[in-house]
Amino acid sequence: MKARPSYVDEGRPFELGLSEPEVLEDDRLPTKFHAMTETRKLISTALRTRVLRGYTFWCVRALPREQIGDGYPRKVSGEPRGTLYDLVLYRQETRVAQVHHALFLRPCNPEVRFVHLTDLHIASRNDLWDTEIQAIIDDDPASEGKGFVNFNEHLRQFIRWANKAADAGELDFVWDLGDLVDFVHLGLVAREPRDNNWSTLIDMLISCPHERERGNRGLRVPLFTAPGNHDWRTYPYPPDLTADIFGISKASANELDYL
Repeated sequence: MKARPSYVDEGRPFELGLSEPEVLEDDRLPTKFHAMTETRKLISTALRTRVLRGYTFWCVRALPREQIGDGYPRKVSGEPRGTLYDLVLYRQETRVAQVHHALFLRPCNPEVRFVHLTDLHIASRNDLWDTEIQAIIDDDPASEGKGFVNFNEHLRQFIRWANKAADAGELDFVWDLGDLVDFVHLGLVAREPRDNNWSTLIDMLISCPHERERGNRGLRVPLFTAPGNHDWRTYPYPPDLTADIFGISKASANELDYL
């Protein structure tokens, strides 16, 4: 396993040794925990029985093969700052898996600073609507003077603010607890597994090429999440049902493509 900086020219890669493999077969909840690290062995029943049915789950200890010193975190004005790493798993020389933003190196500090977000409601259609809404508003007197509220753009603005705070050493991580996406599937027809709003959110957090074109460089601190009801919802609400949250009239919302 190798730890690779999540962003180019930030940090130094290093290798990790894997040891103490343990198959996780016990589905029972423990009556008590002796250490916080024991919670890593808990696996969601939904993951076991529905999402990853038939898979075997393992717990493996991973430790750096070398001393991780001051030369590994990124520098801002000569000062070390928290640095995100992807974990990449190889079988011999072939890469078999990669997890984005899985490891975070930060300067030693007993205090942590974080921001709590909720209800991002990210969806690909938000950006698509943003490109066509002005023409619809221009033909709708009830929407005169209003501007479309794009939830995706809210997250991009937050990422820019969060990165400035991280560069200043004033932010260590972000909590986002509930309704990260507005709904799961992009439409109501069969799609490839990756073609969903979760991949849209991930693209925004790790800054894929089309996000960089929008000026989004990706989040520089860890994001810890918990699901809300929309994160399990497979299909969208029609926009005219919640027109006010988009900042437009019901008539304008009714003109937007439902899918």
